[in-house]
Amino acid sequence: MQNTKRMFDTKTLIVLAMITAIAFILAWLVRFPVLPGGPPLRYDPKDVVIVIAGFMFGPLAAFIVTVVVSVLQFLTVSVTGWVGLIMNIVSGTAFAVTASFIYSKKRTLSGAVMGLIAGTILMTIVMMLWNLILTPIFMGWPREAVVALLIPFFMPFNLFCGIVNSTLIMLIYKPLGSALRAARLAPATPTGTGTKRKIFSPGVIAVSLFVFITAVLWSMARQEVGFFSPAPEPVYAVVNGEEVTGVTLRAVGASDAVSHVSLQPVLDALGIERDDLDLGTWVYERDEVEYVPLAFFREVVGMNNAFYLHGRVYINNDEVME
Repeated sequence: MQNTKRMFDTKTLIVLAMITAIAFILAWLVRFPVLPGGPPLRYDPKDVVIVIAGFMFGPLAAFIVTVVVSVLQFLTVSVTGWVGLIMNIVSGTAFAVTASFIYSKKRTLSGAVMGLIAGTILMTIVMMLWNLILTPIFMGWPREAVVALLIPFFMPFNLFCGIVNSTLIMLIYKPLGSALRAARLAPATPTGTGTKRKIFSPGVIAVSLFVFITAVLWSMARQEVGFFSPAPEPVYAVVNGEEVTGVTLRAVGASDAVSHVSLQPVLDALGIERDDLDLGTWVYERDEVEYVPLAFFREVVGMNNAFYLHGRVYINNDEVME
């Protein structure tokens, strides 16, 4: 009863309100994709702040902040509506509340690590199940298409979020917690067996940084961004039965299959001016090269066919030239 009363005193409510505001700002301003293709899922670091609140004030505090931040997102910046609200609450509860609960039972380095690992695993499993339920409704996809994305997309996405959140928590929890306790804005660490072991040490910093950098580089490699962006090799295109050089290809989306072709070289070969076409949202730009789906030449330009086969692009050809 004493702990419950302390959790809801005025000072603690003020601190939790500040943490909620910080988590909401992070969710609003710091968002980026992790994997190419699939549903529009983006990582944001709000759970880092929520777990720190749970480590300091307990799992109930983590749950309260999770719900409030999720509702604020729903009312302001969310583009996924009630589906996003449910997903945010479920994801935050699975990760933050689980990690906070385990740490509240064992306030040591191993307790923190066990809590974060358990939270990451539970969040991954739970979110795969909830995506199987809600993603077909939100995206309008058949359930079979979502099932096909569970292992290659939803599982690595949630594992990435859990790993990055966990490493950031291990890096900043101790200095932030110490600062709040020094300002008497957080409860003192309970005394007892095992509570004097350090959570913040050079070894923890080194391992956390290594895991964090590895996870970020993995995401960059999957998206082919930064120095992982490959230089497309020029290929031949066959346009109106004539070979055209200088065309580049790009695989865009969850599949590794070639789906996009550089726009301008093909237009030049067809003798079509760019300004005469309604490009709309067809253009995909990467490394200062504009790509369009092959379907663009059929549906917008009016070509008889446009497809990729044996390393070449064929556009407006009556038969395949091999």
